[in-house]
Amino acid sequence: MDSTSASNAYPRIIRRIKGAQIDGFIMVIAAIATLVAADSWGVQDALIKITCAALIVLLLEPCAVAFTGGTIGHHLFGMRVRRKGTDKRLNVFAALLRFVIKTLFGLPSFLIALISPNRQALHDVVARSLVVYKSTTDLPDHEPLHEITRTDEQRTYLSVWRRLLVILLYWVLCYLCLNVFALVFLTACMSNHSCGATQLWSFIAALAATLIAIVAVTILGWRGSLYGCRKQAVAVT
Repeated sequence: MDSTSASNAYPRIIRRIKGAQIDGFIMVIAAIATLVAADSWGVQDALIKITCAALIVLLLEPCAVAFTGGTIGHHLFGMRVRRKGTDKRLNVFAALLRFVIKTLFGLPSFLIALISPNRQALHDVVARSLVVYKSTTDLPDHEPLHEITRTDEQRTYLSVWRRLLVILLYWVLCYLCLNVFALVFLTACMSNHSCGATQLWSFIAALAATLIAIVAVTILGWRGSLYGCRKQAVAVT
């Protein structure tokens, strides 16, 4: 494939998650290095040191995306970030918004990429960005992904924002259910002054069920099969 086709060839989600893991590790190192540097410079105020470290973490990824087209994790795995509809890089503000959404939602944000037509994660949808390959020359044919097309003559999808809002509401519901279970779990542990193996396994099962539910509502919501954002029937004339 040439560079033109590479601009529309999307990496698999596992590659993106690996890149994000590397970026997370680098951010931790950067934060620690900032705190150490502040100590060496004689900064004694803890608030100032924490603020400096937080700013480094907050600006590291957005600046890398805006000025180099991707983070270290992106570049190591042969990826880059571009604007949707053009081959240009994101500006700093869009890159910052993208980073904030990715940080807030974590792994579930990437799950949208499994069903998004342009393989966009939630943070890509919000920032109107695409993650594509720099080059597909050395990649096997099965590795690059392409745009998902849907043919649905009798039904039409609701807007992207409507589906994302409904999915988000279901995520919140899943989170609240897990919190209720966790509260019951902690109450039982405190009353018994310890947590038995059965209680621990119950909590693990509840956590796994919550993650499965999040994946399920994400897929169903994006496909228009979830209550609140179902596809609308189109009258056939």
